[in-house]
Amino acid sequence: PQAITLTPDPPRRGRPLTVSVVGELSTDVVDGAWADVTVKLGLLKLVEQRLDLCKESEGIGRQCPYEQGYQNVTHTVDLPREVPPGRYTIAVHAANADDAPLACLAIQFRM
Repeated sequence: PQAITLTPDPPRRGRPLTVSVVGELSTDVVDGAWADVTVKLGLLKLVEQRLDLCKESEGIGRQCPYEQGYQNVTHTVDLPREVPPGRYTIAVHAANADDAPLACLAIQFRM
Protein backbone atom coordinates (compact mmCIF):
# COMPACT_ATOMS: atom_id res chain seq x y z
CA PRO A 1 0.00 0.00 0.00
CA GLN A 2 1.04 3.57 -0.64
CA ALA A 3 -0.82 4.92 2.41
CA ILE A 4 -2.78 3.64 5.40
CA THR A 5 -4.81 6.15 7.40
CA LEU A 6 -6.54 5.59 10.75
CA THR A 7 -9.22 8.07 11.83
CA PRO A 8 -9.04 8.95 14.65
CA ASP A 9 -5.34 8.37 15.16
CA PRO A 10 -4.83 6.96 17.71
CA PRO A 11 -8.05 4.92 17.80
CA ARG A 12 -10.37 5.44 20.78
CA ARG A 13 -12.34 2.84 22.68
CA GLY A 14 -16.11 3.14 22.29
CA ARG A 15 -15.84 5.14 19.06
CA PRO A 16 -15.88 4.38 15.33
CA LEU A 17 -12.53 3.73 13.65
CA THR A 18 -12.14 4.39 9.93
CA VAL A 19 -9.29 2.65 8.10
CA SER A 20 -8.35 3.82 4.60
CA VAL A 21 -5.86 1.97 2.41
CA VAL A 22 -4.60 3.46 -0.87
CA GLY A 23 -2.43 1.59 -3.31
CA GLU A 24 -1.81 0.22 -6.77
CA LEU A 25 -2.75 -3.34 -7.72
CA SER A 26 -0.37 -4.90 -10.23
CA THR A 27 -2.89 -7.63 -11.09
CA ASP A 28 -6.64 -8.23 -10.90
CA VAL A 29 -7.95 -9.64 -7.62
CA VAL A 30 -10.26 -12.55 -8.38
CA ASP A 31 -12.67 -14.84 -6.56
CA GLY A 32 -10.70 -17.08 -4.21
CA ALA A 33 -8.28 -14.36 -3.09
CA TRP A 34 -7.53 -14.51 0.64
CA ALA A 35 -5.91 -12.58 3.47
CA ASP A 36 -4.29 -13.91 6.63
CA VAL A 37 -4.98 -11.44 9.44
CA THR A 38 -3.25 -11.41 12.82
CA VAL A 39 -4.13 -9.00 15.64
CA LYS A 40 -1.90 -8.78 18.70
CA LEU A 41 -2.12 -6.84 21.95
CA GLY A 42 1.51 -6.59 22.98
CA LEU A 43 2.78 -10.19 22.64
CA LEU A 44 -0.69 -11.70 23.12
CA LYS A 45 -2.27 -12.97 19.88
CA LEU A 46 -5.97 -11.99 19.89
CA VAL A 47 -6.99 -12.96 16.36
CA GLU A 48 -5.46 -15.18 13.71
CA GLN A 49 -7.69 -16.02 10.77
CA ARG A 50 -7.87 -16.39 7.01
CA LEU A 51 -10.46 -14.22 5.28
CA ASP A 52 -12.02 -14.62 1.84
CA LEU A 53 -11.29 -11.19 0.30
CA CYS A 54 -14.23 -11.24 -2.08
CA LYS A 55 -16.75 -12.22 0.61
CA GLU A 56 -15.36 -9.62 3.00
CA SER A 57 -15.50 -6.98 0.24
CA GLU A 58 -19.25 -7.47 -0.07
CA GLY A 59 -19.56 -6.29 3.54
CA ILE A 60 -18.11 -2.89 2.58
CA GLY A 61 -20.12 -2.49 -0.61
CA ARG A 62 -17.48 -3.67 -3.10
CA GLN A 63 -17.39 -6.70 -5.35
CA CYS A 64 -14.73 -8.86 -6.95
CA PRO A 65 -12.99 -8.79 -9.24
CA TYR A 66 -10.92 -5.75 -8.34
CA GLU A 67 -9.26 -4.50 -11.48
CA GLN A 68 -5.55 -3.85 -11.70
CA GLY A 69 -4.62 -0.24 -10.97
CA TYR A 70 -5.27 2.43 -8.33
CA GLN A 71 -7.49 1.40 -5.40
CA ASN A 72 -8.82 3.32 -2.41
CA VAL A 73 -10.58 1.11 0.15
CA THR A 74 -12.20 2.59 3.28
CA HIS A 75 -14.01 0.77 6.06
CA THR A 76 -15.39 1.89 9.42
CA VAL A 77 -15.81 -0.33 12.48
CA ASP A 78 -17.15 0.43 15.94
CA LEU A 79 -14.58 -0.24 18.66
CA PRO A 80 -16.19 -1.53 21.86
CA ARG A 81 -15.53 0.32 25.14
CA GLU A 82 -14.32 -2.98 26.56
CA VAL A 83 -11.25 -3.12 24.29
CA PRO A 84 -8.26 -3.16 26.65
CA PRO A 85 -5.71 -0.36 26.42
CA GLY A 86 -2.27 -1.17 25.06
CA ARG A 87 -0.13 -1.46 21.94
CA TYR A 88 -1.85 -3.24 19.05
CA THR A 89 -0.30 -4.73 15.93
CA ILE A 90 -2.35 -5.81 12.93
CA ALA A 91 -0.58 -7.79 10.20
CA VAL A 92 -2.20 -8.71 6.89
CA HIS A 93 -0.74 -10.96 4.18
CA ALA A 94 -2.97 -11.19 1.10
CA ALA A 95 -2.74 -13.38 -1.98
CA ASN A 96 -4.76 -14.10 -5.10
CA ALA A 97 -6.59 -17.38 -5.76
CA ASP A 98 -3.38 -18.83 -7.26
CA ASP A 99 -1.46 -17.84 -4.06
CA ALA A 100 0.44 -15.10 -5.91
CA PRO A 101 1.17 -12.32 -3.36
CA LEU A 102 -1.07 -9.25 -3.47
CA ALA A 103 -0.13 -7.18 -0.45
CA CYS A 104 1.52 -7.18 2.94
CA LEU A 105 0.83 -4.57 5.55
CA ALA A 106 1.35 -3.92 9.23
CA ILE A 107 -0.42 -1.35 11.39
CA GLN A 108 0.66 -0.46 14.92
CA PHE A 109 -1.13 1.83 17.32
CA ARG A 110 -1.79 2.45 21.01
CA MET A 111 -5.23 2.63 22.47
